[in-house]
Amino acid sequence: EYEWSTIPQNRREPKRFEEGSQQHQCKTPRDFFRHQYFEAYDLRHQELESRFQQHQSLKQILSLENILLKAANGDSYQEDFESAKLSCFKDHINFSNLEKQLPLLADMVKQALPCVKQVTKNLYHL
Repeated sequence: EYEWSTIPQNRREPKRFEEGSQQHQCKTPRDFFRHQYFEAYDLRHQELESRFQQHQSLKQILSLENILLKAANGDSYQEDFESAKLSCFKDHINFSNLEKQLPLLADMVKQALPCVKQVTKNLYHL
């Protein structure tokens, strides 16, 4: 393990930026680099959190995908369909036409690729 013998020199901020209290000064190299490590760790953690907790529209897109997968498998999709009608896509999707066309999707899938039903069920359960 490498031991740091010195820490970067503390520099005073210009007086115009000082607000009365003194700037924190690390006494040991370990304290300095510990602070640097946790600052970088917190930044990465927040980036990952924001990446995986996307905007609400991502959840609504996944809901639409689930409707299509369930319709293709011949499963019931009415609960998801009703919530999708209230989503941000209500102005962009003609849900009355979609409601008429979704029952046909299962027949199309059966005719086109019989193994798709099994594949989509396996993907849906992941």
